[in-house]
Amino acid sequence: MPLTPLHIGSDLITKAHGGTAVTLNRKQYPEFERVKGEPSISPKNPAWDAAIREAFAALCVVRTLPPRGTRQKVFLGEEAIKLVYGRAKHENEQDCDVVGYGLSGKHYGYWLAEGKGDDLEKAIQQFEAVKPLLEGRRPDAARPDEPGPGLVCGGLIVTSRLRYLQWNKKQNAWLAWNGGAELTHVTIRLRANIERAKPTLQQDKVYLLDGPEGADHLPLWAITPGDQPWTVLTHSRGIPPGSKSDRGQFRPLRIGIGTLELYYVV
Repeated sequence: MPLTPLHIGSDLITKAHGGTAVTLNRKQYPEFERVKGEPSISPKNPAWDAAIREAFAALCVVRTLPPRGTRQKVFLGEEAIKLVYGRAKHENEQDCDVVGYGLSGKHYGYWLAEGKGDDLEKAIQQFEAVKPLLEGRRPDAARPDEPGPGLVCGGLIVTSRLRYLQWNKKQNAWLAWNGGAELTHVTIRLRANIERAKPTLQQDKVYLLDGPEGADHLPLWAITPGDQPWTVLTHSRGIPPGSKSDRGQFRPLRIGIGTLELYYVV
């Protein structure tokens, strides 16, 4: 069976300015009071689903932050860009939709989040571009309420278009999917690579197709199905010398000092 997306509410946002802009629904979701900014949207061709994903990403980051800590805040859209660059973004510069600042243990740090239609690998590139800019911030003595230096403590991607490779027990075969639709042509194209990757291709994992490929032209990122969010894992398929395991090695994909979490939503 294909993976089941998580349903998120359209009431996360409200339309503003005659339907050419959106705001977070702070009345329905009081957690949004800790968010500075609104989802980005084009007034000429508004993508409401993208705005809802951004709002959900911001809500997830807010709920990650502990309740204590006076400087904790989440920055969304243009406010996130201003936090990263101190100005509007220039052409070809990277950014991410959401930047959270809060306590991780005794120290302040950053959480990054992105609402994506697809292209998980691009989201990682955005996180990696933003990371040194945030970690290199200097304390602002004049504005003690503003975010200062801190490590990136993790990342989150909210996507509505998940492409993946999954074992089908009934058909006794690996199948490629785009959401709930089988990608038969991709399944056929990968068949020879799947045979070469055995036995380290693991049937209890789902492999993400919108990510990097290994030398055997199969995806290197995987998740363990279950309750969302999923922790994204990297899978090296070589069997270490002297190892009795044929599973290869799985380890969490790191974003700064933390992990990358994934939501698949509709």
